[in-house]
Amino acid sequence: RPQFIPIRRALARDIDRLKALPNVDITGLVLRLDQIAAGLDRLPMIGDARVPAAPAPESEGRFAWTAAAAMIWSEVRQLVRIQRTDGQDTPLLAPDQSYFVRENIRLRLLNARLALLQRNEPVFKADLGIADQWLARYFDGTQKTVVATRNALRELRSAGLTVELPNLGGSLAAVRNLKAASEKPR
Repeated sequence: RPQFIPIRRALARDIDRLKALPNVDITGLVLRLDQIAAGLDRLPMIGDARVPAAPAPESEGRFAWTAAAAMIWSEVRQLVRIQRTDGQDTPLLAPDQSYFVRENIRLRLLNARLALLQRNEPVFKADLGIADQWLARYFDGTQKTVVATRNALRELRSAGLTVELPNLGGSLAAVRNLKAASEKPR
Protein backbone atom coordinates (compact mmCIF):
# COMPACT_ATOMS: atom_id res chain seq x y z
CA ARG A 1 0.00 0.00 0.00
CA PRO A 2 1.30 3.47 -0.84
CA GLN A 3 0.82 4.86 2.68
CA PHE A 4 3.48 2.41 3.99
CA ILE A 5 6.23 3.52 1.55
CA PRO A 6 7.75 6.13 3.95
CA ILE A 7 7.86 3.53 6.72
CA ARG A 8 9.51 0.99 4.44
CA ARG A 9 12.16 3.53 3.39
CA ALA A 10 12.89 4.51 7.01
CA LEU A 11 13.08 0.86 8.05
CA ALA A 12 15.37 -0.03 5.14
CA ARG A 13 17.66 2.90 6.02
CA ASP A 14 17.83 1.85 9.68
CA ILE A 15 18.41 -1.80 8.79
CA ASP A 16 21.31 -0.76 6.54
CA ARG A 17 22.79 1.30 9.38
CA LEU A 18 22.53 -1.68 11.76
CA LYS A 19 24.12 -4.03 9.23
CA ALA A 20 27.02 -1.61 8.77
CA LEU A 21 27.95 -1.74 12.45
CA PRO A 22 31.20 -3.55 13.27
CA ASN A 23 30.89 -7.05 14.66
CA VAL A 24 32.55 -7.69 18.03
CA ASP A 25 33.67 -11.32 18.25
CA ILE A 26 33.03 -11.90 21.95
CA THR A 27 33.40 -15.68 21.62
CA GLY A 28 36.78 -15.36 19.91
CA LEU A 29 38.02 -12.93 22.56
CA VAL A 30 36.88 -15.26 25.35
CA LEU A 31 38.66 -18.20 23.71
CA ARG A 32 41.90 -16.18 23.44
CA LEU A 33 41.65 -15.24 27.11
CA ASP A 34 41.15 -18.91 27.99
CA GLN A 35 44.20 -19.91 25.93
CA ILE A 36 46.35 -17.32 27.67
CA ALA A 37 45.14 -18.44 31.10
CA ALA A 38 45.82 -22.08 30.24
CA GLY A 39 49.34 -21.28 29.04
CA LEU A 40 50.43 -19.42 32.19
CA ASP A 41 51.95 -22.52 33.75
CA ARG A 42 54.38 -22.91 30.83
CA LEU A 43 55.73 -19.35 31.00
CA PRO A 44 59.21 -19.05 32.54
CA MET A 45 59.58 -16.70 35.49
CA ILE A 46 62.61 -14.48 35.99
CA GLY A 47 64.08 -16.59 38.78
CA ASP A 48 63.55 -19.86 36.90
CA ALA A 49 66.61 -19.46 34.68
CA ARG A 50 68.48 -22.72 34.57
CA VAL A 51 72.22 -22.81 35.14
CA PRO A 52 74.09 -24.88 32.56
CA ALA A 53 75.74 -27.94 34.03
CA ALA A 54 79.42 -27.52 34.75
CA PRO A 55 81.74 -29.82 32.82
CA ALA A 56 82.97 -32.81 34.77
CA PRO A 57 86.55 -32.40 35.97
CA GLU A 58 89.10 -34.49 34.15
CA SER A 59 90.74 -37.05 36.38
CA GLU A 60 93.44 -38.22 34.00
CA GLY A 61 96.89 -38.06 35.56
CA ARG A 62 95.60 -36.64 38.86
CA PHE A 63 95.63 -38.03 42.29
CA ALA A 64 92.38 -39.19 43.80
CA TRP A 65 92.29 -36.37 46.33
CA THR A 66 92.82 -33.75 43.60
CA ALA A 67 89.95 -35.18 41.55
CA ALA A 68 87.72 -35.23 44.65
CA ALA A 69 88.63 -31.62 45.47
CA ALA A 70 87.84 -30.53 41.90
CA MET A 71 84.48 -32.31 42.02
CA ILE A 72 83.63 -30.70 45.39
CA TRP A 73 84.64 -27.28 44.05
CA SER A 74 82.40 -27.67 40.99
CA GLU A 75 79.48 -28.60 43.27
CA VAL A 76 80.10 -25.59 45.53
CA ARG A 77 80.22 -23.27 42.49
CA GLN A 78 76.74 -24.39 41.51
CA LEU A 79 75.32 -23.36 44.90
CA VAL A 80 75.82 -19.66 44.22
CA ARG A 81 74.94 -17.90 41.02
CA ILE A 82 75.73 -14.30 40.21
CA GLN A 83 73.58 -12.80 37.49
CA ARG A 84 73.51 -9.31 36.03
CA THR A 85 70.05 -7.73 35.98
CA ASP A 86 70.95 -4.40 34.31
CA GLY A 87 70.12 -2.22 37.30
CA GLN A 88 66.58 -3.45 37.63
CA ASP A 89 65.39 -4.89 40.92
CA THR A 90 64.27 -8.33 39.91
CA PRO A 91 61.75 -9.89 42.27
CA LEU A 92 62.84 -13.41 43.12
CA LEU A 93 60.06 -15.63 44.33
CA ALA A 94 59.94 -18.90 46.16
CA PRO A 95 58.19 -21.72 44.27
CA ASP A 96 55.03 -21.42 46.36
CA GLN A 97 54.94 -17.66 45.76
CA SER A 98 55.37 -18.13 42.03
CA TYR A 99 52.32 -20.39 42.14
CA PHE A 100 50.32 -17.56 43.69
CA VAL A 101 51.58 -15.04 41.12
CA ARG A 102 50.41 -17.33 38.33
CA GLU A 103 47.04 -17.85 40.03
CA ASN A 104 46.57 -14.11 40.60
CA ILE A 105 47.23 -13.45 36.92
CA ARG A 106 44.80 -16.24 36.04
CA LEU A 107 42.17 -14.62 38.31
CA ARG A 108 42.72 -11.27 36.59
CA LEU A 109 42.20 -12.95 33.22
CA LEU A 110 39.02 -14.63 34.46
CA ASN A 111 37.78 -11.30 35.80
CA ALA A 112 38.54 -9.74 32.41
CA ARG A 113 36.55 -12.56 30.83
CA LEU A 114 33.54 -11.77 33.01
CA ALA A 115 33.86 -8.08 32.18
CA LEU A 116 34.03 -8.99 28.50
CA LEU A 117 30.84 -11.04 28.74
CA GLN A 118 29.17 -8.14 30.54
CA ARG A 119 30.61 -5.72 27.95
CA ASN A 120 32.21 -3.69 30.72
CA GLU A 121 35.10 -2.26 28.74
CA PRO A 122 36.86 -0.23 31.50
CA VAL A 123 37.12 -3.24 33.83
CA PHE A 124 38.15 -5.50 30.93
CA LYS A 125 41.00 -3.20 29.92
CA ALA A 126 42.09 -2.55 33.50
CA ASP A 127 42.38 -6.26 34.32
CA LEU A 128 44.30 -6.97 31.13
CA GLY A 129 46.61 -4.07 31.91
CA ILE A 130 47.35 -5.39 35.40
CA ALA A 131 47.96 -8.90 34.05
CA ASP A 132 50.38 -7.43 31.48
CA GLN A 133 52.21 -5.49 34.20
CA TRP A 134 52.61 -8.63 36.31
CA LEU A 135 53.88 -10.55 33.31
CA ALA A 136 56.44 -7.80 32.70
CA ARG A 137 57.50 -7.75 36.33
CA TYR A 138 57.69 -11.43 37.26
CA PHE A 139 58.25 -13.31 34.00
CA ASP A 140 61.32 -13.57 31.78
CA GLY A 141 60.73 -11.00 29.04
CA THR A 142 63.49 -12.44 26.86
CA GLN A 143 61.57 -15.65 26.20
CA LYS A 144 59.42 -15.83 23.08
CA THR A 145 56.44 -17.33 24.90
CA VAL A 146 56.29 -14.43 27.38
CA VAL A 147 56.62 -11.86 24.59
CA ALA A 148 53.86 -13.59 22.59
CA THR A 149 51.58 -13.69 25.65
CA ARG A 150 52.15 -10.00 26.37
CA ASN A 151 51.46 -9.13 22.71
CA ALA A 152 48.24 -11.14 22.83
CA LEU A 153 47.16 -9.24 25.95
CA ARG A 154 47.89 -5.92 24.23
CA GLU A 155 45.85 -6.98 21.19
CA LEU A 156 42.95 -7.98 23.41
CA ARG A 157 43.22 -4.72 25.28
CA SER A 158 43.05 -2.71 22.06
CA ALA A 159 39.90 -4.53 20.92
CA GLY A 160 36.85 -2.31 21.16
CA LEU A 161 33.87 -3.81 22.94
CA THR A 162 31.41 -0.99 22.68
CA VAL A 163 29.66 -0.20 19.46
CA GLU A 164 27.80 3.06 19.12
CA LEU A 165 24.33 2.21 17.92
CA PRO A 166 22.71 4.45 15.35
CA ASN A 167 19.61 6.44 16.14
CA LEU A 168 16.53 4.59 14.96
CA GLY A 169 14.32 7.63 15.42
CA GLY A 170 13.55 7.87 11.71
CA SER A 171 11.66 4.59 11.70
CA LEU A 172 9.82 5.43 14.90
CA ALA A 173 8.87 8.86 13.60
CA ALA A 174 7.55 7.35 10.36
CA VAL A 175 5.38 4.89 12.32
CA ARG A 176 4.10 7.67 14.60
CA ASN A 177 3.26 9.84 11.60
CA LEU A 178 1.34 7.02 9.93
CA LYS A 179 -0.49 6.25 13.17
CA ALA A 180 -1.36 9.92 13.70
CA ALA A 181 -2.56 10.21 10.07
CA SER A 182 -4.73 7.12 10.41
CA GLU A 183 -6.26 8.31 13.69
CA LYS A 184 -7.28 11.71 12.29
CA PRO A 185 -11.00 12.02 11.81
CA ARG A 186 -11.96 12.32 8.20
